[in-house]
Order: sequence, then C-alpha cells, then structure tokens
Amino acid sequence: MGKKCLGLKVVISILFVMVAFATVGCNDADLPQMEAPSGLSIFSERLSWIGVSGAKGYVVKIAKGKEETSVNVSSTSYDLSEIKSDGAFTLSVSAVGDGKEYSDSPFSDSVTYYCGNKTLRSLKYEEAEGGYKILGYVDGVDLPLLYIPSYIERKPVVSIAGRAFNASKTLTAVYVPSTVKDIGDSAFFGCNNLDRVSIQGGNLKIGNRAFAGCRSLKRVVFNGAAAELGDYAFWDCSKIAIYYTQNVTAIGECAFIGSGLSGELDLRGVKNIKSGAFNGCEITSITIGKNLSEIGPSAFFNCDDLNEIKLSDENDEYVYVDGCLIRRSDNTLVLGLASAVIPETVVSIGDYAFAYRKNLSEIAIPSSVTAIGSYAFADCENLKTIEVSQSVKSIQSCVFKSCVSLTKATWRTLVSVPDSAFEGCSALTDVKLSNVTKIGERAFSGCIGLKEIILPQSLTEIGEYAFNKTALASITLPQSIDKVGNGWFSGCKYLETVNFDGKIKEIGESAFSGCISLKNIEIPSSVVSIGNSAFYGCTSLKNIEIPSSVVSIGNAAFSGCSALSEVLFNEGLKAIGEEAFRACKSLSNVQWPLSLEEIGRCAFAGTSFPEIYVPRSIKQGLDIFARSRGTRSMLNSTTLDSLIDDFIPNSIDTIEYAALKWSHYKPVVMTDIMGHLGLRETDLFTKLTLYVADNEHIEEKWLDYFNMHKVNVIYGCELDADGAVYSVTTSADGIVAPRPDEINAPRKHGYTFGGWVTYDDSGNIDKTYTEEILSLPKGITVYANWIARR
Repeated sequence: MGKKCLGLKVVISILFVMVAFATVGCNDADLPQMEAPSGLSIFSERLSWIGVSGAKGYVVKIAKGKEETSVNVSSTSYDLSEIKSDGAFTLSVSAVGDGKEYSDSPFSDSVTYYCGNKTLRSLKYEEAEGGYKILGYVDGVDLPLLYIPSYIERKPVVSIAGRAFNASKTLTAVYVPSTVKDIGDSAFFGCNNLDRVSIQGGNLKIGNRAFAGCRSLKRVVFNGAAAELGDYAFWDCSKIAIYYTQNVTAIGECAFIGSGLSGELDLRGVKNIKSGAFNGCEITSITIGKNLSEIGPSAFFNCDDLNEIKLSDENDEYVYVDGCLIRRSDNTLVLGLASAVIPETVVSIGDYAFAYRKNLSEIAIPSSVTAIGSYAFADCENLKTIEVSQSVKSIQSCVFKSCVSLTKATWRTLVSVPDSAFEGCSALTDVKLSNVTKIGERAFSGCIGLKEIILPQSLTEIGEYAFNKTALASITLPQSIDKVGNGWFSGCKYLETVNFDGKIKEIGESAFSGCISLKNIEIPSSVVSIGNSAFYGCTSLKNIEIPSSVVSIGNAAFSGCSALSEVLFNEGLKAIGEEAFRACKSLSNVQWPLSLEEIGRCAFAGTSFPEIYVPRSIKQGLDIFARSRGTRSMLNSTTLDSLIDDFIPNSIDTIEYAALKWSHYKPVVMTDIMGHLGLRETDLFTKLTLYVADNEHIEEKWLDYFNMHKVNVIYGCELDADGAVYSVTTSADGIVAPRPDEINAPRKHGYTFGGWVTYDDSGNIDKTYTEEILSLPKGITVYANWIARR
C-alpha cells in the first residue's frame, strides 16, 4: 500500500512538472501582441485614444527627457491634470493583454503635452474665442523658461497676444503647445536672450515680427506644425537654424531677412513665398515641393550662395531648366542661378530674377525675351557687358543698378531708359543711346567712370538726378530739351562745359550743385527761373550774368560759390531767395536792378561787399548780409524826413536782430524798426554815424531805442534830392563826434565819396578835406564831393 502511494506521488509530481513546463512554454513572449492603441489626441486636458478590442486595460507612459513613469488605467483616456510639474511631456499608450491569447501591445505613436500649470501662476490671460489667450507675464515676473500651458480650466490655450513677451530680458526658451493657433504680432520681438523655440501641432499662424530681433535665437523646431510665417517673423535673427521646415506652409514678406539662415532649405510643404522672404540668407540649396504656387519678387534676393534648386516633378506651376526657375503660365523666369542659361522659351525675365548673383559674369538674353523686370540684374557685381537685344520692348527700373563691373551697355531699339537703370555702375564708360526719348530718374547716377555721353535729338524728357555724380566733362543738351531738371548734373565734379542748344526755360533745384570744375556758364536768355541750390557749391564759378528773362533766383542758388566775384543782375529780376549767395566770400560787386522787390534771409551772408546799394523797390529783406566780411553799409535813394541819411529802404517792413549782429556795418540808420524788440539794450549800432539835417539834439528821441552815447552824430547837414549828404555847416567849434576816429563817410548810389570841400567865390574848389571830418571851426560849410562811378 505504501508503495502504491509513493508511485502515485511520483506520477503527480511528474504531471506538475509537465504542466509547469507547459506553462513556461506558453508565456507572453510566445503569445501574439495586441495592436497598439491609435488616434491619440488631447482635448480639454484629457488624453484619449481608440480602444483595442480585448484589452484588459492600458498603460500610459509619461516621459520628460530621460525620466519616465507609467500609469495603469482601465478606460481609453487619462486626465492630464494629474501632471503637476511644468515641461514638455511625451505621452504614449500600450494595451494590456489577457496573458492567454494576447500579450501587451507595443507603445503607440507619441504625442507631446506641454504642461504649464506651474508657469500659469506667472502669466496673465483672458478668455478668447475657443479658449484662452496668454497676455504676458504678471507684473514683476520674467522667467527664463516659458512653457505655454495647453489648457486653463480645461479650456485650450488658443493664442498668444501681440507683444505679450516683447523685449523680455531673461527668456531663453519657449515651448508652444499644439492647442495654440495664433502667435500675435511682435509677441517675442527683441527677446535678445531667447535661444530656442519649440512649436508643436498644426495650423499655426505666426504673426508679423513675432520673433524679430531675437539675435540669440539658434534653434526653431516645427514639430508637425502646419505653420504660416508672417511678415518679418524672424527678421534679424542672425544665428537662427530652422528644423522641419517641410511643415511650414507659407512664408511672409521678408520673414528671414537679415537672419543667419544657411545651408540647404527644405520647402516641400510651402505653398507661397512672399517678396524678400530670404533676402540676404546664406542658403546654398532649396527643395521645392509640388504645392508651391507663388514666389514673390526678391524672395531670394542677395542669396549669392544659392547654387542649386530642386523642384518636384509634380509641381504644375513651375519648371526648372538649366539653372532657371520658370513660371509655366507666362514663361517668366522668376529665379536664376549664376550658372543659368536662359532657354528660348522664356518670354520675360522677372523682377529680381538674377539680383545679387555675384558670380554671374555674363549672360545671353535670347531673342524670345521681350521684357525685363525691375532689379533683374541688380548688384551682379561681376557682370561686365550687356547687350539688350532688339526683341526687348520693355525694361523696368533699376535693372542693372550697382553692377559695378559693367563697362558697356548698348540700347538699340528701346525708346526709354528707366529710372536708376544703371545707377551705381561705377565702371560704365560706354553708353550708346540711339532712339531714346526718355531717360529716367537717376538712370546714370553714380556712374563715376562715365566721361562722355551723346544725348540724341529724339530725347524729350530727363528725370531728376539722371547724371548725378558722373565723370562728364562736358554736356550738350539738344534742342528738344526745354529745361534743366532737378539734380541732373549735381555732383559732377569734372564738368567744365555746358552747352544749351534749345530754349531752356528753367534751371531746376540742385541742377549743377557741387560741379566744382565749372568756371563759367552762360545762362540762356530764355530762362525764367533758377531753382533752389541750382549752382550750390560750384567753387570754381567766377562770374555769372542773370539775364533779363529771369524773374526769380531760388534759395541757396549760388550759395558756397567761393570764387564768385561778380554777378550781373539785369532788369526783370524780382526776387532773390534765402541764402542765395551765402558764403560767396569773393563776391564784392553787384548792381541791383530796379525791378528787384524781395531779398531773402541771409541772401548775401558771408560775402565781402565794401558797400551795398539796396533800391527803394525792395519790399522785404531779413538779415540779408549777416556775417558779411567788411560790409560797411546798405544804401538806398529813399529820402526820409530830413533827420538822417537812411541806408535801409522805407519799404522794408522788418529787420530781425540777426540782420546786423554779425556784420561790420558802419553807417546804418534805421527807419521803420524803432520799436523792434531786442534792440533797445544792444550795442548793435556802436559803429553807426548819423548825419542830421539840423542842429537839434536827437539823443533824447532815439535814446529809448539805441545806445546813443556810443553813436557818432554829425549835425548841420543838408541832404540832396536823393537823400545823400549835400553839405555840412558847423554852428559851433567842432562837431559832435564821440569817437572821431570811427566817423564814417556818407554814401551815395553811383558815386564815390571824394572827401569834403569848400568853394571860393568863383565856385571852384578852394580846399579839400580828404580825410573824414574830425573838427571844423564855427560857421564853416563843407560840401560832399561826389565823383560819378564809371
């Protein structure tokens, strides 16, 4: 019996071992895995997924960097409010098997959850459409790490307000959750210490200048985001690198201008690129996908390292041929490389197509091309020659601007040279214009090598500053030109000769300003007006005659003409503008026309007139001789009420304080300014001599207005019909003269004062006092000896 029991025990033990081995043979490793959960999404601060049939539960793995934790849940969702710390958390889910038929599934694809519950205490926010908007930090807070929370009170954070974190001084990193759909204009503008930005999720709009001026920004990651970048979004981010750019769908105007974006650029997801988007970036290669439908002018301007374009064969809008990206709809070449060979299919070359291709040295424009856009070849600094074929009918502005190596340009059938077409082409020496009717503004400005150009008789219009700062030594304006426009030849420092074939009616502003070699110029008798600064700074100009046709001379027209010694005004001139002859330090002789009515402020300041005659026709004159060197008087022929020899016309309404402050006037007597504020307590008239027609003392009458004890007074004068001194009779020994060494001789227009004389009984000069009156005995009458000028 005992043996039977022992045998039974052995059998049971063997069966137990067999079952154990069988169990081991059927562990989870040998069972098929369940399917991983799918469709992970986050909504209202809850992670949800599509359940797996037969799952006994789920494991949610929460990872932050190298740290991981797992949470078992029985349902198909997990409350994310359980996460208490801030950060970017990677979430994935595994389905738990039953251990009999299925083992646990692998973990699902992950989603990222940005938790900012701790940061939230430092943020201002408000309700917005669809959830909440972050407004910025609360007062006094500026955090280095910014985790934008995904939810507030179980509502999604949908936007960041414009200028929310503008100019933060400590912010170094920003994490934006997928719930955010809009980052406002200038939201992070000027955050100089911002180093990295991580953007999660899709359909995000980044506003204008959102991250502009973040000069420390090195890393921007678009994690699955279908992002639209606003204008100037990353402008001046000089260290930037962009990751997952294929997720960007639209790039705004000048979005990366001045940034440090470089290397290869994947733009497969981009639908449109606006003007100037990558201006100045060091991009070497671009990959363009099938969805690109628009590239704006100058999108890749100044990207001189660009040497490769990869275009999807599925793109219906563009075709790439021999270094040329061509728009299919109108056969326009929109972007060309330095190695480009323009195919015969191209009809037009678009704006900025080859702009700033430094390695472009030559280019053949096929006969199929009929139009060339603005800046098409601008700043191609090694382009040496260009021939515009007869097929080209239209060329836009700045087409060859700043092509500093360009030496020759042939313009055959075109009738117009557009604005700034060759501006800054410093090596250009040979220009042929055959049928041109118009030359645009600044067309040849800055062509410092251009010494000669023949203007055809067909020419009827020239734009402002067309030949500014060229090396022209002479120029002949054809009969078809009836004016010299603003700045046409300004800064032409070698220009010596100007010939007018036609009837010029106007010389415009700054027309010849800075022409330092121009010594003489004959202004045509047809000219009516001379514009502001027309001859400003023409330091070699020696003399000028203003013809009778000229009615007005503009402000500063001849200012700074330091060699100008003689100006002839003819009758007909009515107005001389402010500072018209300022700093003409050699100018010492001028005859005024009687037609002159107005002299502007400081018109002759800084000149060297020994004396000036101002006609009675003048109606206005304000500090016209301020700072003039050696000027002694302003004379006129107006007779006053027998008190004084007036040297300023009655017709002048006002003379400002500065009028005499810096001039060396001597005999100046005032009329209509007796009550002018600021004169009473000044020493402006310490060099004044008054010639008085009777023996009445006038000190009391004038004392309230001038420091009369410092003024010379000559009594007993007789004035002639023109108001000039005729004679002086003494009624006592000596003549009142506080400072006889500074007594000034009288003045008369058209005459030179020949001293004081006495006559004998026969009417002949008895005695001449060649020196100014110092002292005479009582009862002596001396007469002014006026010698007519030739």
